[in-house]
Amino acid sequence: MKRKLSIITLFAVLMLVFGSSSAFAQYGYADTWDDAIQIYYPGDTGGEASSTIDGTNDDDYYFMNNFSGEDVNFSLALYSPSGVNYDMQLIRVDQDGNILKVTDVYDYGGVDAFGAYLLSGQGLYIRVHSHGANDYDSSNQYRLKLDINDN
Repeated sequence: MKRKLSIITLFAVLMLVFGSSSAFAQYGYADTWDDAIQIYYPGDTGGEASSTIDGTNDDDYYFMNNFSGEDVNFSLALYSPSGVNYDMQLIRVDQDGNILKVTDVYDYGGVDAFGAYLLSGQGLYIRVHSHGANDYDSSNQYRLKLDINDN
C-alpha cells in the first residue's frame, strides 16, 4: 500500500511540475487524472471526444477502463486543429492505479496515431496536450477518435 501511494504521489508531483492544468485551462473538463472522461468500457465499439486546448498548460485526460473485460485491440487518432500541434501521452495502469508504462505519441501537426492491445485488468489514461509554446487554440477543437479493432 505504501508503494502504491508513493507511486501515485510521485506521478502527481511530476504532473504539477511538468504540465498539469493551469488557470488557462477549460475548467471542469477533464483537467486532471482524477477528472478523466471515460471513453471506453468493456464491450464498447469505439467513439470520439473533442474539446479545446486553451493554453500551453491545459491538459485533457480521457480513460479507457478494461479492468473487467477481455484483451482489446484498439487504435487512437488525435486530430489537431489547423495550424497547431497537439500530442498524446498514454499512461497504462493496473487495477490498483500503479503505472505500468508511459508512452508519448507525437508528430509535427496533423494526426497523431497509436494502436495496441489493452490487456484485461488494465486501464489507459490518454493525456491530450500542447506540443509547444504557441500550440493551442481556444476557438477550434481537436478530435480524439477511438476504434476498437477485431482481435
